[in-house]
Amino acid sequence: MPPKASAILEGVMAINKPPSITSAQLLRDLQPLLSRSPLFAPLLARETAKNHNEPRTKARHRRDRKALQVKLGHGGTLDPLATGVLILGVGAGTKALGGFLQCTKRYECVVLFGAATDTYDVLGKTVARAPAGHVTRGAVEEALKRFRGEIMQQPPVFSALRVNGKRMYEYAREGGEIPTLPERPVRVEELEFSNIAGSVPADVPNTTEASSAPDAQTAGPPAARLTMTVSSGFYVRSLCHDVGRAVGSLGTMASLVRTQQGDFELGKNVLEWADFEAGEDTWGPKVGAEGVGEAEEFKF
Repeated sequence: MPPKASAILEGVMAINKPPSITSAQLLRDLQPLLSRSPLFAPLLARETAKNHNEPRTKARHRRDRKALQVKLGHGGTLDPLATGVLILGVGAGTKALGGFLQCTKRYECVVLFGAATDTYDVLGKTVARAPAGHVTRGAVEEALKRFRGEIMQQPPVFSALRVNGKRMYEYAREGGEIPTLPERPVRVEELEFSNIAGSVPADVPNTTEASSAPDAQTAGPPAARLTMTVSSGFYVRSLCHDVGRAVGSLGTMASLVRTQQGDFELGKNVLEWADFEAGEDTWGPKVGAEGVGEAEEFKF
């Protein structure tokens, strides 16, 4: 049962982010869909009335000249390569996103041994290669022991962390001097190894960028699938890089899925992006709020 059109819908929901787009792009694609929907017309009407009651300033004049859209934010960036749980705040729900940045998260990834890239994933430029034929299940399991519990981790250069007010990936793309990021304490509650194969497992997305990465999608270097539950501030790309060195080779992340963040979990209460692509007749009935609709995907 869809929520009543007269209800103001705002809160927090989660979408299964597809691969090959940024988290910010997903917000840009989603915003006009929600803004055109009758479900969110009461929210926009309230915000319009609120704006009209503000003093007439230059800032208000600029806002009045633009078409008002539903306010959106996300509770933790996912890499373009990654898929999975992306938590979104709608309207006043954006104020609750800070809590999701601090909660634990669960991931599944595939690490490909034998090469390193500048971004620590297969979308980056190959910067080094190393033998990987010696990497076995036992070697990976032994290496993982040092990455459980409270550990120190150095974030990748290509990250959204700010140094002197500037994102690290901006320094990296400019090609100049790159500030050194210190190691940071992170917590790994669980880290499990599921399997190792002679090449990237078949379910890893076959993107144009990935196919040009070090030996991706071809037989040869081993690849291991890992699952983990980690604290905020943890970088899976850094883990893949560090595990590669720990087994006497190099490693890069070939795929990443965020399966859970806080109370949101794939297969339980996360909306599929394909529903939004299909149209409002598909996603509309699935968007609701406690006391307004019956959908579990949308919460106050």
